[in-house]
Amino acid sequence: MSAEVKGLNPERLNHLREAIAEDMAKDRYFGAVVLVARHGEVAMHEAFGHSGGEERKALQPDSVFSLFSLTKCFTNVLALRAIELG
Repeated sequence: MSAEVKGLNPERLNHLREAIAEDMAKDRYFGAVVLVARHGEVAMHEAFGHSGGEERKALQPDSVFSLFSLTKCFTNVLALRAIELG
Protein backbone atom coordinates (compact mmCIF):
# COMPACT_ATOMS: atom_id res chain seq x y z
CA MET A 1 0.00 0.00 0.00
CA SER A 2 1.50 3.28 -1.05
CA ALA A 3 0.29 6.47 0.60
CA GLU A 4 1.48 8.55 -2.35
CA VAL A 5 -0.65 6.58 -4.77
CA LYS A 6 -3.65 7.10 -2.49
CA GLY A 7 -3.07 10.86 -2.31
CA LEU A 8 -2.00 10.86 1.32
CA ASN A 9 1.17 12.36 2.72
CA PRO A 10 3.56 9.50 3.64
CA GLU A 11 5.30 11.74 6.18
CA ARG A 12 2.03 12.18 8.09
CA LEU A 13 1.45 8.41 8.12
CA ASN A 14 4.98 7.93 9.48
CA HIS A 15 4.24 10.57 12.11
CA LEU A 16 1.16 8.57 13.11
CA ARG A 17 3.28 5.42 13.45
CA GLU A 18 5.82 7.30 15.58
CA ALA A 19 3.10 8.80 17.79
CA ILE A 20 1.62 5.36 18.43
CA ALA A 21 5.05 3.93 19.28
CA GLU A 22 5.71 6.87 21.63
CA ASP A 23 2.35 6.42 23.37
CA MET A 24 2.99 2.71 23.84
CA ALA A 25 6.47 3.45 25.25
CA LYS A 26 4.77 5.75 27.79
CA ASP A 27 2.33 2.94 28.70
CA ARG A 28 -0.70 4.92 27.51
CA TYR A 29 -2.01 1.76 25.88
CA PHE A 30 -0.77 -1.72 24.97
CA GLY A 31 -1.30 -1.52 21.24
CA ALA A 32 -3.51 -0.42 18.38
CA VAL A 33 -4.82 -1.44 15.01
CA VAL A 34 -5.02 1.46 12.56
CA LEU A 35 -6.67 1.65 9.17
CA VAL A 36 -6.31 4.81 7.08
CA ALA A 37 -8.19 5.05 3.81
CA ARG A 38 -9.14 7.70 1.30
CA HIS A 39 -11.88 7.40 -1.29
CA GLY A 40 -12.26 3.72 -0.43
CA GLU A 41 -8.58 2.94 -1.01
CA VAL A 42 -6.58 1.64 1.95
CA ALA A 43 -3.25 3.42 2.42
CA MET A 44 -2.32 1.95 5.81
CA HIS A 45 -3.62 -1.03 7.79
CA GLU A 46 -1.22 -1.97 10.56
CA ALA A 47 -1.19 -3.53 14.00
CA PHE A 48 1.06 -2.28 16.78
CA GLY A 49 1.84 -3.82 20.16
CA HIS A 50 -0.12 -6.45 22.03
CA SER A 51 -3.47 -7.12 23.62
CA GLY A 52 -2.33 -6.56 27.19
CA GLY A 53 -3.46 -8.64 30.12
CA GLU A 54 -1.80 -11.92 30.96
CA GLU A 55 -1.65 -13.27 27.40
CA ARG A 56 0.16 -10.30 25.81
CA LYS A 57 -0.90 -11.65 22.44
CA ALA A 58 0.51 -9.71 19.47
CA LEU A 59 -2.18 -7.67 17.73
CA GLN A 60 -3.00 -8.45 14.12
CA PRO A 61 -4.75 -6.22 11.56
CA ASP A 62 -7.92 -8.29 12.04
CA SER A 63 -7.84 -8.31 15.86
CA VAL A 64 -11.22 -7.85 17.55
CA PHE A 65 -11.74 -5.27 20.31
CA SER A 66 -14.50 -4.88 22.89
CA LEU A 67 -15.80 -1.33 22.70
CA PHE A 68 -18.26 -1.61 25.60
CA SER A 69 -20.24 1.65 25.88
CA LEU A 70 -18.44 3.54 23.14
CA THR A 71 -21.11 2.62 20.61
CA LYS A 72 -23.79 4.36 22.72
CA CYS A 73 -22.32 7.73 21.72
CA PHE A 74 -22.70 6.95 18.03
CA THR A 75 -26.17 5.50 18.51
CA ASN A 76 -27.31 8.68 20.29
CA VAL A 77 -25.96 10.90 17.53
CA LEU A 78 -27.65 8.79 14.86
CA ALA A 79 -30.96 8.75 16.74
CA LEU A 80 -30.91 12.51 17.28
CA ARG A 81 -29.95 13.09 13.64
CA ALA A 82 -32.85 10.90 12.50
CA ILE A 83 -35.22 12.92 14.70
CA GLU A 84 -33.77 16.16 13.33
CA LEU A 85 -34.35 15.01 9.77
CA GLY A 86 -37.92 13.94 10.58
